[in-house]
Amino acid sequence: MKRKLLVVDDDPVIRRLIRRSLQEAGYEVIEAADGDVALELVRSEHPALVLLDMHMPKFDGIATLDAIRESNPEIGIIMITGDGDEKRAKWTMSLGACDFLTKPFEVEALKTTVMANLLLRRAAPDA
Repeated sequence: MKRKLLVVDDDPVIRRLIRRSLQEAGYEVIEAADGDVALELVRSEHPALVLLDMHMPKFDGIATLDAIRESNPEIGIIMITGDGDEKRAKWTMSLGACDFLTKPFEVEALKTTVMANLLLRRAAPDA
């Protein structure tokens, strides 16, 4: 059974790049362009991992992270940031993110980060 991943980014080009890369790696990928849709998909589709852009209009990444954590505290969330603010991205880990990627990222780094976080989640005692 393929692991289901949710990609949340307001940029369709970034979503398509991530989706294609992760599908090639054998994952099932669903997408959302904003936090509202992402929260609905977390509740209905139960992805194993969420890749979440920090900067989106309306419902930004931090608000979406909080809402997902409240809805499903066990889900893994990898924050994606394009502003180069690694300190802020690391700060999101204190809010419940399990990892982060900085745009632009290499496709191999994306795949490695996803795989490592899925393996960690699977190895966790309550996963």
